[in-house]
Amino acid sequence: MARSRPRVRLTRLTTFKVFSVKLTAKLTSALVKISVMTLCVTGCNQPAASKPSTATKSNTTAQELVAQTSSLESVIARAEASLKRFRSEVRDYTGTLTKRERISNSLGDPQSMSIKIRSRKYEPSLEESTHSAATPKVVEGLHAYLRFTKPSSVAGREVLWIEGKNDNQITVHEAGMLNLMSMNLDPNGTLAMVGSKYPITEIGIEKLLEKLIERGTKDKRSEHSEVTVTPGSLFDDLPCDRIRIVHPKKQDGLDFHIAEVWIDPRNEIPLYYASYDWPKNPSESPELLEEYGYSDLLLNVGLSDINFDPKNKEYQFP
Repeated sequence: MARSRPRVRLTRLTTFKVFSVKLTAKLTSALVKISVMTLCVTGCNQPAASKPSTATKSNTTAQELVAQTSSLESVIARAEASLKRFRSEVRDYTGTLTKRERISNSLGDPQSMSIKIRSRKYEPSLEESTHSAATPKVVEGLHAYLRFTKPSSVAGREVLWIEGKNDNQITVHEAGMLNLMSMNLDPNGTLAMVGSKYPITEIGIEKLLEKLIERGTKDKRSEHSEVTVTPGSLFDDLPCDRIRIVHPKKQDGLDFHIAEVWIDPRNEIPLYYASYDWPKNPSESPELLEEYGYSDLLLNVGLSDINFDPKNKEYQFP
């Protein structure tokens, strides 16, 4: 009996060592997973889905809609007028942004986020200038708050950015068990750009209008463009003017084969933008390059500094 006791002690010691090794391995694995998932600061690229989905779009109402022939010059002029109006009238807005992007030839699943945006403020003389496409002097930078809601892999992530503050860095944290710390990151850096086509500095309706003007001006050099406008097209249950631009022939310098912009005619705000690449084979459909949709928009709600402060009690920044 006396000899059996050391064996019992040895068995217990051995079991404890095995348990310690397994526990260490599990903790190491968990830390590795946290490190990898923390890299997904602005949205990890998801597996390609069967078709794009941003918000409810419908091409028909009670009556069949009729597309009207237009021109790039007309679209550019409208975008310039919209940009001037937006800069002078829209102080801030809230809503839902849903985006989908093709990165490295891989189309991700849609990502949705609640947004709060406070618009840039410009020198009054330039705000009132007739040259709406000119670059005015900013006296207060753009403020942005994002809370990701879909897909589940990023739900709960929060991002704050104030243009020109905090060394122009974004403040971000993950959700759930990964909400260990907030990080300040260069918006153009590798970590902040994982899974995103553009940095957060490109966010917002004003930037979308600027890009439309920039691309439209460049596309005027193409040999042939087909432009149509279809009033009454529904986006998020709102009647919009659907502008469709087609470049039938692929040329150097052109960014897309087809682009669509859905504009709310009540305030001339673009609610949706999508672009498609030329099909690889004539029998195939054009591939989605990117799409962005703004839904549930509320304008001029009176956002204050606390809405862009990580200490806001409604937020989950650690």
